[in-house]
Amino acid sequence: MTPNLVLLALPIIMAAFIIGFAIRRASICAVLAAEQLVMHRRSSRMRSFLTAASWAGVMIVLLAWLFPGWAKVSPGFPLSLMVLAGGAVFGIGAYVNGACAFGTLAHLAGGDSDFAGTLVGIGIGAMAISALGTAHGIAQPSPLATPSMIGVLALALFLLIAVRFTWTHYQAQRRRVRELLWIGPWRPATAMVVIGLAGGFLHAMANEWTYMSVLSNRAAHLVDPTFPDPPLCALIGFVSLLVGGITAAAVSGKFHIAPIEWRA
Repeated sequence: MTPNLVLLALPIIMAAFIIGFAIRRASICAVLAAEQLVMHRRSSRMRSFLTAASWAGVMIVLLAWLFPGWAKVSPGFPLSLMVLAGGAVFGIGAYVNGACAFGTLAHLAGGDSDFAGTLVGIGIGAMAISALGTAHGIAQPSPLATPSMIGVLALALFLLIAVRFTWTHYQAQRRRVRELLWIGPWRPATAMVVIGLAGGFLHAMANEWTYMSVLSNRAAHLVDPTFPDPPLCALIGFVSLLVGGITAAAVSGKFHIAPIEWRA
């Protein structure tokens, strides 16, 4: 284990644990956000996702600039029809599944074994893509990786959106102190601020740390032994994320192991 990883291990564990806890306590799910927007013409959950993304952007860019030897901005891949098709298939799958990646984790953390099939599906999909050898283009360095005019403008935009939506939420909910405590329920907007900050830190420091990335990497490695294994810091984050979700379910008294129900 490298000295850098030793120093980062505790912050990675804490950040991933907090994200798992917040996802479960606030029932975070993109499917619910989309349903709220389309069916009820309300955008509060979708704005929460935008807030989280903006805080994550602020955290990633600042860490990459301040600690270039430790943190980094992931490279980007060119936009293609394959990428768009993959995103569409992912969205359809989330709708059929009844939960996105966040929602699936929240259900699993509560002991709902019906959603275990989602993990199997992630593995099968990653194995299929690896076996087909589908090219996704050559990774290009992000223009936000080092200080530049584009980076400064992007950072300012991220910060503007994040502060604007966070302040609006605080003004509307400032009397709900109990939601910030260990036992009290969290509103999605509160949870997404926490998830954005902690997730930005993890993405900059641990890179592909999410459970979907870890499962995909492991599945692809089964097909192609040359495919790199996820780094140890990603595995640490993966385990801590699950522990955080299970802890949130247990604290709220909603953790139970539900048997798998096969549906026609």
